[in-house]
Amino acid sequence: MKLPIDLPGFGFRNARLAIEILVVTLVGCVEESEKKMKNGEEPSCLIDFSMQEHLRELSETNASTSSLLWAVAFLDSHLEVLERVRKEVAKYWVPESEAVIATEQLREIKYTETVAREVVIIRALATMVLHITNEE
Repeated sequence: MKLPIDLPGFGFRNARLAIEILVVTLVGCVEESEKKMKNGEEPSCLIDFSMQEHLRELSETNASTSSLLWAVAFLDSHLEVLERVRKEVAKYWVPESEAVIATEQLREIKYTETVAREVVIIRALATMVLHITNEE
C-alpha cells in the first residue's frame, strides 16, 4: 500500500498541483462564459450552453420567488382577499391530496388569477437584480 506523500517529485504532489491548475483553468472558462452569455453572445462551447441555461433558470427563479413573496405579503395584509382565494382554490384542490390542479380547472379560478395579475402589476417581476462584485 502506497501512502500519499506530499513532497516535490512524488506522484501525489504532482496530482494535487494538476488538480489546482485544472480548477483555476475551469473557473476562468466559466467566468469568461458568464460574461459572454450576459452580453448576449451566441454560445460557442459546452460551457457557454450550460451557462446560458443556468442564467435563464436563475432569472426565472428570481422572478418567481419575488412574485410569490409579494403575493404572500399582500395577502397577509388583505385577509378578506386571502379568504376568498382560499375558498376558490378549495373547490378544486385539497392540500392532503397528491393531485395537482388540472389545466381546465385553472381556467375556472378567475379571482385567484386576477389577484396574481395584480401582484405582478403592483410589483413587477425582478425589477432590480442585485449583483455582488469583487474589486481587485
